[in-house]
Amino acid sequence: AYCPGQFQSGLWAMDSVHFHVPRGAHTPEQAFKACVLGVWQAGVIWPMMWLLVPSTEAEITVGRKLVAAAEAVIGEGSIQHLLVDRGYLDGAWLTELHARGTRVTIGVREDMLILEDMRNLSRLPGQTWEAVEAPQIHAQPQPERAIMSLPAMEAEWSTCAVPLSACVIRDTYPDEIRYRGLVTTAPNIPARDILTAHGQRWILEEVFMTLTRYWHFDDLPPCRLGVAYAMSHFAILAYTLMGFYLQET
Repeated sequence: AYCPGQFQSGLWAMDSVHFHVPRGAHTPEQAFKACVLGVWQAGVIWPMMWLLVPSTEAEITVGRKLVAAAEAVIGEGSIQHLLVDRGYLDGAWLTELHARGTRVTIGVREDMLILEDMRNLSRLPGQTWEAVEAPQIHAQPQPERAIMSLPAMEAEWSTCAVPLSACVIRDTYPDEIRYRGLVTTAPNIPARDILTAHGQRWILEEVFMTLTRYWHFDDLPPCRLGVAYAMSHFAILAYTLMGFYLQET
């Protein structure tokens, strides 16, 4: 295989970045997004495949398409561990991916029953919280953060028929306590490991910020949608190819 070092981890992340095309003299104002699937390697995520779609297309819809396209090229199970945000929440899809050899780590929404169950289980006698570093939130006071492992949560999510380990996060602020939940489709994974893995997903956001800040790849001129797609496509492609070239040379 080409560039084998970049694919040793089996850890991938997927997220979307949005684009705006301003109105021109002969073209309408338009919007679209790129759903990007990238492979993790020592502090960077290299975009490997992406789909350019209307901004209104649901994340889970385009995410399913992109992962299926990737599996057709690199084979089922090659994506050993996939990091995604809550926009891709779909219990049936996570079950399908598990059957094909892909573990998924994802956050759960605040309105989901499983998060309520995680909060309730965390309050049972004998449960132990583990203090971890607080997130860097510039607009708010720093919370005191603690996490708890909940190793067998599969019975709490009816549409996700796979082993589930959970990490419940408790952020204590001066005036309130907030809870968040992360799950991963594998048994007996400690909360700290789930939290650490989920944090790697933000590296893809940093790639988007790099492309925006230094490559100006979202600064599109008035143009036809096909031209905007091409400019965005080649910017993402150039980022990965230049990164691989620098590593290999």
